[in-house]
Amino acid sequence: MRAALLLVLALGTTGAGWLDPHATARQASKLYADGKFDDAVAKYNEALVDDPDSALLHLNLGAAAYRQGKFDDAINALGQVPSSDTEPARTARAAYDTGNAKYRLGAAAETSDPKTALERWAEALVAYRRAMGADPADEDAKFNHEFVEKKIADLKKKLEEQQKNKDQQQQQDQKDQKQQQGEDQQQQQQQAQDQQQQQQRQHDQQQEEQADKGQDQQQQQDQQDQRQPGEQKEKEQKQKEQEQAQGGDDQEKPGDQKPQQAQGEPGEPQGDQRQAQGGGATAGGEPTKEMSPHEAEALLDAQRDQEVRPDEIVQQLQGAGVAEPREDW
Repeated sequence: MRAALLLVLALGTTGAGWLDPHATARQASKLYADGKFDDAVAKYNEALVDDPDSALLHLNLGAAAYRQGKFDDAINALGQVPSSDTEPARTARAAYDTGNAKYRLGAAAETSDPKTALERWAEALVAYRRAMGADPADEDAKFNHEFVEKKIADLKKKLEEQQKNKDQQQQQDQKDQKQQQGEDQQQQQQQAQDQQQQQQRQHDQQQEEQADKGQDQQQQQDQQDQRQPGEQKEKEQKQKEQEQAQGGDDQEKPGDQKPQQAQGEPGEPQGDQRQAQGGGATAGGEPTKEMSPHEAEALLDAQRDQEVRPDEIVQQLQGAGVAEPREDW
């Protein structure tokens, strides 16, 4: 009896669950209300297996995915909610949630990819306008629409300023690059000029060294030229002395001497004869001027013409008398 009662209760419970097709959906909604969004998503997907065309299940699944932070999944689920005039409140709610999901995706890309952020925010504006069209009294959709418009304007202004700064930076970089190139070119020109000046200094130094060397050689040549006349003069003097010595020897040869006068015979004084013969000193004891060999030879020839012949000496001796002594000792 007791066993039969338990069987009836079990059948009754099972039948009640089978008879309530929204039991899983209600469980998912309870989990959503408790903040258990992961479990709620799982239950809503489970409920969609039995009712895949349920607009309410897709709407609630999109809301649960939005709470999870899975905005792409939320947009996909909300996109399954049909737009119809029969349920304008549901259509407005789906569009509003879609706009919020689009905004969140744009906000996540605002820093890293501003272009994508602007695209997502533009799509959010479209969703908010669709929500306001379905329910003109929806103040939340209107407020969010204005908010996103301002975000778009601010981001565009920021991008324009960034682009302006970027352009200015590029211009400054180009200016700095040109200036650097000009400085590098000026430095290269200065280096080339310094190198040219150094080469010119080296060339001038070499020219000066060669000039100094040539001047030293010229001085040495001048000194040598100055010594040569003295040496030549000394050489000519020695040659002249040798010639004079040879001329004196010629005067003292035996055939060229004048015969001596007899002792006591009248004639020229001996001192005068020495002077006439060029003995080398005058009567006053002054030295006579040296004669060249030609002058000495001419003088000897003249003396030979004045010499007394032997026959004249004999005639003089025969006619001469014996001189008496002036005193007698």
